[in-house]
Amino acid sequence: MVAVLLLIAGLIAIATALVTLSVSQRRAAQRAFDADARRELLDGAIRVALAEISSGKPDGPFWHPRQPRTVSIGGKHVEVTIEREGGRIDLNTAEPKYLVAALAVMDRPENDARTAAVRIHDWIDPDDAAGPNGGAERREYQAAKLTYEPRNGPFETVEELRQVMGLSDLTDQQLESFTVYSQQLEPYGSEAPQPVRDALNWLSRSAGEGGVNSLPPDAVNTNSSEPVSYAGSVIRLRACLLDEKESPCRMTVQRVTGNSREPFQVFAWR
Repeated sequence: MVAVLLLIAGLIAIATALVTLSVSQRRAAQRAFDADARRELLDGAIRVALAEISSGKPDGPFWHPRQPRTVSIGGKHVEVTIEREGGRIDLNTAEPKYLVAALAVMDRPENDARTAAVRIHDWIDPDDAAGPNGGAERREYQAAKLTYEPRNGPFETVEELRQVMGLSDLTDQQLESFTVYSQQLEPYGSEAPQPVRDALNWLSRSAGEGGVNSLPPDAVNTNSSEPVSYAGSVIRLRACLLDEKESPCRMTVQRVTGNSREPFQVFAWR
């Protein structure tokens, strides 16, 4: 009798475990399905925006930089925003003073910001000679017990900036000031997001060229009646679900080629 009861108890335990596992698997599968559906929804909204940018109607509506628009996809409302990448500071080509300014307005001491700018240059230059005033090359990374060394080549992504010695604490929001796609020596102030505008104002004050009003606060252009040309520009589109504030957004960076057969050159889509 005892053996039978033990056997029954064991079978019940096994059955309970299987039911629990099955429920857990169903929930995981549902989460994966929801994530895939959300990603396709956001990508669909981005594709709608790209189609309107490349071959929009003569009478609009037109896409203006930093002016969010709502796109309806599958009964869901998606907010899509477009920006020119030229408003950001290019890690590979920008003059060092812009790197210093961007880091300084992130509440880093100016001396630390200047050291970081030297290390950014050391990361991309082809030699192993550390720059002055705190530069860092292979030897310095090894001494710091880091398991990697400078690329000695251009940054491939903005996130790679966190690998530069001393910059591992940069937040996603702070990385928004930078790009690797514009290939410009300096950012365009008229196209810059507010953190970059703050950096340009800091640089202006440091040079004695004016105060905090050297660049006006960023403002959204609400006039959508005039067409905008993005031909030749590198643009960034971000799509976010309006009905789900906590859901991750989708982002793409592309060059508008002006070629009707291949209107866009995709750099990133995530």
